[in-house]
Amino acid sequence: MINTKEDERLEIEEIKKGYIKPIFPGKLTNIGRMIKAMKKVTEPDNKVGFPVNKNLPNFLFDPNTAHQSTEDIEEEKKRILSDLNEPLLKNQPKQLEAVVKSLLAKDMG
Repeated sequence: MINTKEDERLEIEEIKKGYIKPIFPGKLTNIGRMIKAMKKVTEPDNKVGFPVNKNLPNFLFDPNTAHQSTEDIEEEKKRILSDLNEPLLKNQPKQLEAVVKSLLAKDMG
């Protein structure tokens, strides 16, 4: 394909096999965003930026460095369920617990 970057072009041998490899601009944009987001976490610098929470790389890759919340998880579950926009969460206790724990995490604040 001539309209792509030279290093992303299909080799003639690939074309001879009878298939093409489409690259959609939206998909490339999303992949680029994901790469940039991960680089903010894994290789933070002035070029790609830094994660909002500077401790994110620590507890994302080593959960032992995350601080346990001292707040009542059951009370927070009740509060969330009473003000819920997504009714499906009521029937997913593990997902609800994950949401509550992420909201209560001191490291995320």
